[in-house]
Amino acid sequence: MAYGVKYELDFSDIKGNKRSVQILKKDYVGDVFAIVGTDNPVIIKYTNDDDFYNPIIGSSCILNIKTTDTISYDEFVNFDEREYKVRVNIGVEDEAADINSPLWQLADTNWEATDFNWAASTIFQVYWEGYLVADTFAEVINSKPFDISLRAIDGLGTLDSYLVPDGNINTNADGTIKVAATDQTITDSAWYYIHKILNFTNLDFDIFVQNNIRKVTLPTGTVVNSNNNLFQDISINEFAFTKNSAKISSKEVLENILRLTNSRIYQANASWYIVSNSNYYDKSIGGTITGIDDDQDQTVINPLVTTDSVTNTTSTSVTLNGTIVSDRGLAIIERGFYFGTNALIQANPKVAGTVATNFVSNQSNLTTGDTYYIAAYAKNNINTEGIGGTIQYTPGATTTTEAPNAAPIVTTEVVANSLVKNTSMTVKAKITDVGTSNVTEYGFYFGTDQNNYNNNRKIVVATSQSVSSPLDFNLNTTSVTSPSLTLTAGVAHFYTAYAINTTGESVGITRTQYTWNSWRLRKLSDSTSVSVPYDVSKAVGNEVTISTTGTDCYIISIGQSLVSLTGLATISGACADTTEPVPSTTVAVTCKAITLYRSDTADNLCCKTPTSRTFYINGESFTDNTNTTKVFIDDTCTTLTNAQFLSEDLINYRQFNGTNLLNTASCPNCDDDVTPAGFLVEKDNSQDRLRVDYNANFSVGQRVVLSVQTEHCFTILEEITTPDDLSAITINVSCDTDKPTPSETCPTMTFFSRYLKCGDDRIEVIGNNKNEFPQFLKQISNNDCWQLIGSTPDIQSDNEFNLGCFPTSKFSSEFNSCDECLGISTTTQVPTTTTTTQPSIFFRIYQSLQSNCSADDTIIEVSNQTNSFPSVITDGVICYSSLQDGGAGTNGDVDNYLDFADCAACQAYVSTTTTQAPTTTQAPCTAIQAAVTTSALNACCGSKSITIYINSNSIATASAVFTNSDCTVFLGAGNYINASGNLFFWNGNTLTTATCPGCP
Repeated sequence: MAYGVKYELDFSDIKGNKRSVQILKKDYVGDVFAIVGTDNPVIIKYTNDDDFYNPIIGSSCILNIKTTDTISYDEFVNFDEREYKVRVNIGVEDEAADINSPLWQLADTNWEATDFNWAASTIFQVYWEGYLVADTFAEVINSKPFDISLRAIDGLGTLDSYLVPDGNINTNADGTIKVAATDQTITDSAWYYIHKILNFTNLDFDIFVQNNIRKVTLPTGTVVNSNNNLFQDISINEFAFTKNSAKISSKEVLENILRLTNSRIYQANASWYIVSNSNYYDKSIGGTITGIDDDQDQTVINPLVTTDSVTNTTSTSVTLNGTIVSDRGLAIIERGFYFGTNALIQANPKVAGTVATNFVSNQSNLTTGDTYYIAAYAKNNINTEGIGGTIQYTPGATTTTEAPNAAPIVTTEVVANSLVKNTSMTVKAKITDVGTSNVTEYGFYFGTDQNNYNNNRKIVVATSQSVSSPLDFNLNTTSVTSPSLTLTAGVAHFYTAYAINTTGESVGITRTQYTWNSWRLRKLSDSTSVSVPYDVSKAVGNEVTISTTGTDCYIISIGQSLVSLTGLATISGACADTTEPVPSTTVAVTCKAITLYRSDTADNLCCKTPTSRTFYINGESFTDNTNTTKVFIDDTCTTLTNAQFLSEDLINYRQFNGTNLLNTASCPNCDDDVTPAGFLVEKDNSQDRLRVDYNANFSVGQRVVLSVQTEHCFTILEEITTPDDLSAITINVSCDTDKPTPSETCPTMTFFSRYLKCGDDRIEVIGNNKNEFPQFLKQISNNDCWQLIGSTPDIQSDNEFNLGCFPTSKFSSEFNSCDECLGISTTTQVPTTTTTTQPSIFFRIYQSLQSNCSADDTIIEVSNQTNSFPSVITDGVICYSSLQDGGAGTNGDVDNYLDFADCAACQAYVSTTTTQAPTTTQAPCTAIQAAVTTSALNACCGSKSITIYINSNSIATASAVFTNSDCTVFLGAGNYINASGNLFFWNGNTLTTATCPGCP
């Protein structure tokens, strides 16, 4: 709609500055009539109810004018809404001049008394605009001329008369609605709603936003889009603006959006201004900090700047050097140095630098012997400044101050599955940079405190060293002495690598590794999996039977840690020999396959943790001292195995000396009869547990009275072998009172995590009184299953979601997947057997290699009809190293791969060949171990690794992430993935690299 000027008044303030006020009428075309003003013709009021943080600052304009014999305003007694518009103009010297509005705390701006000194001119710029309000016409009943008052408003206060606008509907170029499944969305930006809501005022104003908050890419802190304002980066579901299924008002929506961002809106210069309260208030009231710390530059939108060493030094001049490491995605508008003799660096004047990433500034006429302080800085286009560290320079000094010494850089590496046992593990780390002096000591902090590595035991791997180049090092917990280190099965342990040089100690990130308390088995007949308690006599690749399925044969796939072992089947023995009968007893067996345990000594073989593999013997029975004399590693019985001790049943063993098998001997007695060091006891109706000294007069399950807390009874839960070195608590007597009836107790929740409901998109916060959250949970009251997303600052007050309740629990947690929790099982049709004898199939696991031949994170499983596998293979793209026996051959026959003697030869081939990788009929679906969570900090600094699946042989080249082995169910969006120390972010569609933040 068009408005034409019908009335106009030109006037000046007391300083002679030009002003004008116009009354415009809708669709008016005609003469312009002069208005006669009073002494105070125009008053503009900003109404904020004395609340500085009120998000909507409405304004109004009071016109005080005169009715004369020639000018009458009867038409203002009654008129249509928004029929008349009032416009206040200011005379300016330049049309493009920036006119600042008054401080919005002030209630009135009275133009007669104003002290704004605008340049006198006949060029006018709109200062305020609004609509005349009906029923505000007021006149004195008197003879003409007499005064009347009219009131106009800017419309912000009337927005509660309008419902929130509908969400955006995407249309084609011809205006028709797009109908494809992905063409429409229920989310729109906050900016969309602000724009649509302000349109209800019918004031065609520009919208200006001042807010320093920007959306950034974590953890790098780079601004996603420097052209976006804050509100364009906030997405809102259109159904969030309803109450009881009814839309709320536009004013309420606008207030909510502004309060969310601590902002306010007002009109000035015929524009809408949306300003952050912090931008205005903090800078106006807070003042400027004159003494700052060198490490103040930590905000995500400040440019990241370093102060580099000075160059071209003389007794009176110097060249200052700085580097912009990151512009955070915003344009740099200023760069230079704080430079002067004041130790408070920002009290020194600024000197400009050259316009470059590596910028310089030449300074001369310096005073010889004075100390100058230097800090590089850069400022971006939202006027935030980043400052580098402060360095000193003294012109004419005989020595030059060296750059600050640097501590070593050490990386804590992920533990390989094969290096973890039930009571021990081997952890690894790498010194990637020794710093500015040689490393003298390195090792690990190791223990069960995930929050503060200093609370864990510091274990020195090597000291009194002089390491001058990168170094790999490791720690086997069984090698630790004084005191020895025996780990508890199924418990999370946290390890942090450290290294020391003359500058000091530096540490890597803290990683988490559970000790195993169970084996994961794969059934040979149909590849279904089952878990059993850990058996120290078994190893990955062993073929076993279990207590619940009779003679069915399983192979041990991997060690794992389960929350509960209740109800699991146990390993009952080795699989029966399925070798086909020898057709004729007259034909001697010359090369028979057999699975043997092996170790370097008889004691380690029979009493500790031997490994096993398939060997070949030249006789029918391993214990036949006469006919079985050799042990080979190939099925043609041509290559002898190394010297070692071997056993078929860990009852009897034979030593192979590298040439012949010695006679069968009985395993030595293993000292299993160890007196426990103490008991673990629990107080009645409590989760309070104590470690007490062992007393042979009592046993597990008894209720007893202790030497402390004698008013309570305790139940003996289990024997323990690790002595209690904290206090000497003893058992006094048996407890003769009846055990009290358990009553439910739910402790206060202090830790919280978000869980996703299995098979649904509902997210719920679940709490605990300790920082322990299983990966999968079933809610006992309704059988709902939940999958862990990650920790959250949000809290939960409903005890139905309290993991700590006892003695009855709200949840069960003995699940390894959503399917298992929901009771969904996938059965594989067993192929129909025929009388044809199938050839023997052998399986081998290979691990991917990086270009420098270090281990990567991808595992493949291949098969062969002979138990002979090359050391290194490739698919033409990635090299893989032979890791161990086992797997299911899911990646095909080893003959489909090229083989090499070593990694170097393979990498040389991969880097130069143009041969395409072997083609497959479908994209790979590769299992990897990775920490997965919605927090980069948690992913890098302690989350437990789980199995996920990728559509590539390496996560570095993957484009999709899945949660099932068929690669059909995508991982939820918004997850960080840490695989072997490399961080990635999955947004549901794209996998991108990310950088781990520093761990606390």
